[in-house]
Amino acid sequence: MGNIHRSACGKKVHRQIIEFRVYVVAERALHNNKFGGDMKIKGKRLLGNSVSNKAWYWPTKNIPYVIDRSIQSKYHEKIAIAINQINKTTCLKFVPRTNQKDYIKFGNSTTDHGCWSWVGYQTGVQEVNIDEGCQYVGSIVHEMLHAIGFWHEHQRHDRAKYVTIYEKNITSGLEDNFDITLAKDEIIYNKFDYNSIMIYGNYAFSKRLWQLKTIEATDKRELTEPWSKPGLDGSDVDRINCMYCKKCKPLKV
Repeated sequence: MGNIHRSACGKKVHRQIIEFRVYVVAERALHNNKFGGDMKIKGKRLLGNSVSNKAWYWPTKNIPYVIDRSIQSKYHEKIAIAINQINKTTCLKFVPRTNQKDYIKFGNSTTDHGCWSWVGYQTGVQEVNIDEGCQYVGSIVHEMLHAIGFWHEHQRHDRAKYVTIYEKNITSGLEDNFDITLAKDEIIYNKFDYNSIMIYGNYAFSKRLWQLKTIEATDKRELTEPWSKPGLDGSDVDRINCMYCKKCKPLKV
């Protein structure tokens, strides 16, 4: 029995080590050296639930895309699932590019690593980077929402009602990844959503992963990372449709 017990414990420890390694790779990929961890911005773009300047909305509901040859074939299925999810649940359609000048390119940069995206509509080729550690449907959907104009849920100006940020636990120099915006500079369409694909987990940018929380829900529920989620939450779907198809009134918060 002792051998069986040790064997079971050994398997549990081994599994925990593997899970931690997977977490670290995904964490480093998503929480890299971009603004907010994974966002690229040109010029002055206002933070918020969604961008407030409609010049940064895609001008068409059909968004052309290509999958660059730099993307490993094993990631193609995950990208397809992410695209299909958005296409089926929202009024937007990601369509294979033919000859459109403006389009999204899923690629894997050899010099600019991690999971990242430009925020909002860009003319020409708009990159969405899918690197090692980004091979999760949730991570890909998260970056796609940045590409169509969404920011992070935990950076909303009303977040103090819903989450607490523990600045002392954030890795030194990365505190600005939790910056919030002014109310006048953002559009909020619905209530704060702890399950949104656009919110980070409890240990984002932590000095000690799985030990020191950097963000915590006021009701103490667990906050999970985008890569551990299946994709869009209901609020994400509503926001996309409000932003691109419906005439929704901004929520007063």
